[in-house]
Amino acid sequence: MQKFEDGEHRRNSFHHLGQAADLLLYIDGDYIEDGDNPAWRHIAERWEGMHPAAVSGARWKDTNHLTLYEGLRSKEAGPLPWLA
Repeated sequence: MQKFEDGEHRRNSFHHLGQAADLLLYIDGDYIEDGDNPAWRHIAERWEGMHPAAVSGARWKDTNHLTLYEGLRSKEAGPLPWLA
């Protein structure tokens, strides 16, 4: 698999391996950046509920980031911050 640098993501990011994506959320034409928006919370909860390897960047204040990687989210990680 080809790795590349894009100037946006840190070196060795899961983005470069095709295992992460950043979503752009628009509601009624307005770009939603605020990670506390209920829509972002819904997305994070749905994403993590799909598979044990599905991890939301909301865990480290990168709300629009979604990753799929075995072992990244451990049982010890607990619930998403707003569910704790």
